[in-house]
Amino acid sequence: MSVRLAVPTAPLLGLLLACGCGKAAPPAATDTGVLAICEGEAGMVRPPRQLRLLTRAEYADTVRDLFGWARGELAEAGRTCTEELDCDVRSETCEEGSCMALACDEVGFTLADGGYGEVVLAGEMNGWAATEAEGGWPLELDEGAGTWWARFALDEGSYQYKLVADGSTWVTDPVNPDTTDDGYGGVNSVLTVDCAGELAGVSDAIDALAEDLPVESRPDGTAFSNAASAGVVTDAHVQQSFAAGAAIAELALADQAGWLDCNGLDDAGCAEHFVDGWLPRAFRRPPTEDESARYLALVTGEETLEEGLALGVMAALSSPSFLYREEVGLPGASGFYELDAWERASALSYFLWGTMPDTLLFEAAANGALDSEGGLRTQALRMLEDDRARERLGVFARQWLGAEDVLTVDKSDGRYPGFGTAERRGLHDETGAAFVYLALDAGGTVPELFTSSTTVGDAAVAELYGVSGPAGEGAGLLDLSGTGRAGVLGQGAVLATHAHSDQTSPVRRGVWVRERLLCQELPAPPADAGGVPDVDEDSTTRDRFEQHSADPYCASCHQFLDPVGFGFEHFDAVGAWRDTELGEPVDASGSLDGVEDMYDGSEQPYLGLEELGLHLAESQRAPACVALQVRRFAVGSTPDEEELCAVGDLAARAADEGWRLDALILAVVQDPSFWSREGSR
Repeated sequence: MSVRLAVPTAPLLGLLLACGCGKAAPPAATDTGVLAICEGEAGMVRPPRQLRLLTRAEYADTVRDLFGWARGELAEAGRTCTEELDCDVRSETCEEGSCMALACDEVGFTLADGGYGEVVLAGEMNGWAATEAEGGWPLELDEGAGTWWARFALDEGSYQYKLVADGSTWVTDPVNPDTTDDGYGGVNSVLTVDCAGELAGVSDAIDALAEDLPVESRPDGTAFSNAASAGVVTDAHVQQSFAAGAAIAELALADQAGWLDCNGLDDAGCAEHFVDGWLPRAFRRPPTEDESARYLALVTGEETLEEGLALGVMAALSSPSFLYREEVGLPGASGFYELDAWERASALSYFLWGTMPDTLLFEAAANGALDSEGGLRTQALRMLEDDRARERLGVFARQWLGAEDVLTVDKSDGRYPGFGTAERRGLHDETGAAFVYLALDAGGTVPELFTSSTTVGDAAVAELYGVSGPAGEGAGLLDLSGTGRAGVLGQGAVLATHAHSDQTSPVRRGVWVRERLLCQELPAPPADAGGVPDVDEDSTTRDRFEQHSADPYCASCHQFLDPVGFGFEHFDAVGAWRDTELGEPVDASGSLDGVEDMYDGSEQPYLGLEELGLHLAESQRAPACVALQVRRFAVGSTPDEEELCAVGDLAARAADEGWRLDALILAVVQDPSFWSREGSR
């Protein structure tokens, strides 16, 4: 079966030849104007079996979560809340609308309601009093949530305890994994409070160690830092991984109770607890018998337990089983290699959170809940409610749109003296926050990415855009109606990044639309293509770039770029609106030709970004490209011809859901390309 998609071949041989690299006609279109690029069944293309090296950001967040250390900005910002049970009451409190971490000596307890009349905390902290009248510490019932909960301040030390319902039902804390024999055939929960062991600045230290790892490379045409093919370990990477592992081990042993509570265990028992309890989390899968034996020997072979644990941590963090994510799979009935449950758990967690799986995801892997598309969807729905998903989707948006470089892109101080750190940071954050708002808060659709007049920005962004700012400090919703901006097209981070230091760039902005929004691959310009026209105080940008149309040699390529980029001319090199340039009215007219296929002969004239956004929103190509970009981010693929064949079923599923962004994300995790791989058997 020949699958017809509204996409050109890749690479675009016709365009490459037309730009001075040879003589040939463009690829022939079908009678429908759509290129037939895929032979065989749609959806039969999978990513290859692969190992995916953790990026520096993934490395840092994985280390923090592995040892239970706070995650910097996420911990400070917190999740929004209106009441205590909107937060994790065991470790957080609701303050001024945000979930904030509890003080070290404050501990929360919860128990699902079982129709009890009273629940108290009883243990070594209060003489094991079984009722409130006897001195037990009472929990209160939130009837709406069906949960008993309370928080108590505790002195430093180690405590055994249980939760007691109605004075007679003694319950081991169901969410505390640390237990010990109670001497009566059951187990007590164990809690250690050690504020002296808190490590100031540990999150910053982890970030610094991760930053010393080699910078990720991005193959040509790749927007994302997590491309699997680029994740190759060099000698420098090996050396720095060992150095980072040693430094982290030192930090970890100063805070051992926070990640490996060996209370009540002798040295041999603690070593086994390390291998059986901690090592599977570090490897994100159960270790093999041989691995368990080797690590147990490593820990017990040193003179002291502390030295053994430090060596074990360093070895684990330097192991390929930690540094890489495995996406190898097992032969499946589908004819492809299907990721096992542990690989699926990691695929989900790094796609949606950028870090290792949490306890619930590990449990889902262990009990087979990830073996079906429905199980993957269930976990993805849960994970999207976590702030880590908001942070991760912001990373996706900034990398997809090429907006992350706004923090460092060179700008002329003489021309743009007001474009400082606050403006750069505000625009950087806007790109991520606006995508997250549309996807997770507003129930927005993919077409709205190109047309929305609502964004999320702070006072610096509002001032640059000339609109009313948010109430109070921080970011808030901004109404951009009447500003000429349209969704991602009008974001200052995009406009500033895809411009020169002292002038706009119709070419860069046109390339951005073709590559990032339409997934149309463009070849590198010929060696003798020439440079950027010099700034001419007597000529507008449009006048200077008209040479591309006047010269047939240039026009063969630039006919696809400049007419698209000219529509951005109302926005200067830092993304601020301008009515005139050099005293002349700005001409922001353009034409989006060949939106579905660059050689289909179609013409779509437009005036300004709002009309350009409508053309993109109404096309088939732009929404399908967004689906492809999300898939690339999820599976680590790089642009090639075959992946265009794989996105057809995914786009169809998203279209059936009305192209809602949250539905698209769920469609990605359910798509066979997410959980199966190609490879030789």
